Amino acid sequence: MEETEQQHNDTEYKKEQFADARQFSRLEKDILVAVLSEEKTYTVQAAQQHIQQFMNGEAQ
Repeated sequence: MEETEQQHNDTEYKKEQFADARQFSRLEKDILVAVLSEEKTYTVQAAQQHIQQFMNGEAQ
């Protein structure tokens, strides 16, 4: 993996930034709005994990 690609994967975003992201479907955005915290930031990978956990019924 290139260094710039790694840096992009490590970038953290706020909950509202995911709501505007084009890489997620409307359903995925709705899930993220429901499960992510306003006070925290998340990587894209972490957001995808939250979506999977929600879809598998593992959301807390």
